[in-house]
Amino acid sequence: MDRKTGAILAIAIVGVLTGIAGIVIANDAKSGNQDTQAQLDAAVAREDRRVAATAAAANAGIRKSEKSAEASIEAAQKSDSKTADQNSEQIATLQSTLDSLKSQISDLQAAQTSSNQKLNARITALSNRVGG
Repeated sequence: MDRKTGAILAIAIVGVLTGIAGIVIANDAKSGNQDTQAQLDAAVAREDRRVAATAAAANAGIRKSEKSAEASIEAAQKSDSKTADQNSEQIATLQSTLDSLKSQISDLQAAQTSSNQKLNARITALSNRVGG
């Protein structure tokens, strides 16, 4: 073998070795990328589950708050209605008492007028007897 052929053969061997090394490195990089991608996919899946769980908990909290608020509003409405009913009853009682008092005052005024008329009639009768 002469020098040129040896050099060409040496260059060819170095080229083949370099090519094999490049393939091995590329394969390792691909494998590493696949591992990294699998880890990222797993991390994304975990994060998605965490976000979904957080959203579900938040929705449950919102529903609980809404139910609590509705119950509070309903209780307040019942209380207000009861108070209004009691107030209406008290107003009706006061109105009845007021009407009774008005009736009594009218009766007293009528009695006073009648008494005044009788008194005036007696005064007139006495005056006629005394003075003529």
